[in-house]
Amino acid sequence: MVDQLAEEYADDPVVFIEYDVDNPAGNRVSRWWAAWGSGGSVYLPLIMVDSGNQISNGSVAFAQRYRAMVDAALQRPAAARLEVNRERVGNSFRFDIALTNLSGVTLSSANSATLHVIVYEEAHVGDTDRWVRAATAQSISNLAPGGTGAFTAEIAPQGVVDWDKVHSVVIADYRPGGATGAYDMLQAVHQ
Repeated sequence: MVDQLAEEYADDPVVFIEYDVDNPAGNRVSRWWAAWGSGGSVYLPLIMVDSGNQISNGSVAFAQRYRAMVDAALQRPAAARLEVNRERVGNSFRFDIALTNLSGVTLSSANSATLHVIVYEEAHVGDTDRWVRAATAQSISNLAPGGTGAFTAEIAPQGVVDWDKVHSVVIADYRPGGATGAYDMLQAVHQ
């Protein structure tokens, strides 16, 4: 069903990726838990849109629920601009990233502003055809509204079967509530 939605949204700026929830690459699963808060029961799958701006879990009317989440996300304006240059070097990637803050707040450790690099392969490993092979993150510090910061990341994905089917997503997010509450995506770039 998720692969069907991926086909439906193929012409839109939407990427559906899957993590191993028991051994997730990077720290993105923390975004889901921050949005959840505490209490109650949680069931797989854990679904997240826009770094936790919207979440879902367990058995739901999957196509209807996920479509509604994606459609709502598509209506939201970007709060940052990302320019990404990705270069493959052997079995790793180097990313040179320029992030311009278009939000009205300074991005810093006070609001857990973070730049994520996720590398996935078009491979049916779990339930979908897009499996995360590696992820890394770095903090964004003191990036004022209108300011641009330069970042570099290197990442070596593990278990890749077909390098021609490897893609990446670079995400900038932050926590609007400061030290508590859900994270929200500022912008993302898919390559």
